Amino acid sequence: MAETAGTIGIPVLKNELLPYIENYARRQERAAALEAAKQRQKEMLEYKRLTDLQKTAIPDIPAPKGGYFQDFIDEDIKAFTDMATQAAVKTRRGEMPQGDFMSTINLGKSKVENSANRALFQSERLGEHAKKLQDIGINATPGLITQYVQEGKKSTPNFLEAPHTELFTAYALQNPANINPAKMAQIAMKDLPQEQVEIESGGKVEKLSYYPIFKVGAKKTPDGKEIIGATEVDIPAAEMIVNRNQDLKVAKDAWVKGTAAKLMYSPTYSQLQLPQAEKEQRAMQEATKQFYDQFSAPYKAEKFGRRYEGGKGGAGSGGAGAYAKFRVGPAEIKTAQNAKIPVFEMVGPSRADVDVDVPQNTTFYNTATGAKETLTDAGAKLLNPAIGWMAIDKTGKEIDPKDWGRTKVSDVKFIPGVYGIKSSLQPKGQTSFISFGGAAGQAGPSLTGDQIFVEEGIPGFKTLAGGILRAQGSSYENAKAKALAETKRKFLQTKFRTKKK
Repeated sequence: MAETAGTIGIPVLKNELLPYIENYARRQERAAALEAAKQRQKEMLEYKRLTDLQKTAIPDIPAPKGGYFQDFIDEDIKAFTDMATQAAVKTRRGEMPQGDFMSTINLGKSKVENSANRALFQSERLGEHAKKLQDIGINATPGLITQYVQEGKKSTPNFLEAPHTELFTAYALQNPANINPAKMAQIAMKDLPQEQVEIESGGKVEKLSYYPIFKVGAKKTPDGKEIIGATEVDIPAAEMIVNRNQDLKVAKDAWVKGTAAKLMYSPTYSQLQLPQAEKEQRAMQEATKQFYDQFSAPYKAEKFGRRYEGGKGGAGSGGAGAYAKFRVGPAEIKTAQNAKIPVFEMVGPSRADVDVDVPQNTTFYNTATGAKETLTDAGAKLLNPAIGWMAIDKTGKEIDPKDWGRTKVSDVKFIPGVYGIKSSLQPKGQTSFISFGGAAGQAGPSLTGDQIFVEEGIPGFKTLAGGILRAQGSSYENAKAKALAETKRKFLQTKFRTKKK
């Protein structure tokens, strides 16, 4: 019987094609596994390199007596000595006239002296710059400078003439071990006013002072004792404090970037089954938290007791009962140009129930003029304070609220703070300044005067606002979030649409 194409094809498929396909698939799997192993090996090596780098902060050894660039001088002296020796031999042989010999020697000595002067100048300048870096928390020790010069000499042509202040700063910042977050905190929080929370313990009421980079919370010891503590970092608040100083911001960003890079190569992150972008975002968030944990560690504070909820009445007492008649909620205020700014208001039975002291020399933003000013009044108050946000552009300049509707939200940075009336409680019509309306649902006399914005950090305001908001079932952070959401809606939103083919 004649064989058909089908009967011929079955043995070929079974004996040749299927084994080939199976072998090919196994080879592909082995190749993929080998490539994954190679990639993992690279990640492990990079993780080890970064880990070792952070363990090798150069000690604070004495600066070399001849300057950091003494090696350059020594090389020039050796070259001059060799040249002078050869010239002397030629002169003795009669191959070089005595006058040429002296000219050669004098020219060589001049070059050595110029080089030595240049090296010492660069060394002194670099040493002075290192002291400035140390003042902002960068461990720019003589040992680190020496290492920088030795490595730069090998890798950078004409290294002696290089711009060393910029290059050394970048060199120091590449290793988080050279950056001291706790030292940076001393600079960032210098002169920063503290806030207070009242704590009841043993029938007594005491005050816990804390810096406004913390959230205040309650916890219990293993034996059941209550503690009120300012130990959890409020990262957005701490970030704002650091970013006021551009040098500190650069150092902080370098620390976070370097630490995040190390995290990305760690075994924990290598095993995460997440998109690369999401892993990078998570690493940056974890590194940021680690930075602020170290930054804030010396300033944590706590006391035994519970938050004091008593009070004899009045907005400043802090008691829940004192705030029972308050109304809180989203509102809008108007600028002199009739632009509307969303805020979160806290309104008592009288519109004069809430005010806070503003320290002298506080910088504020005048919504009427669009300019930054400094408070010269001693003992001034901010009346009818409302939680809100100021918008600035990428250059750091305030964006006039009347221009918000023509500005993309993606081009804006939002600064948290307080809007209010500066130092005056007057009947309507007495001044030409702006008035607050009763947008939170509470009637009463209107406040008029200079309407200003003060960045977050007015002593006592967060405690006052927190007490009012808690009594109404809200919180300071929740009020900030609502005010920010409403503020962002005033800007142009970026919309993404699927492009039609």
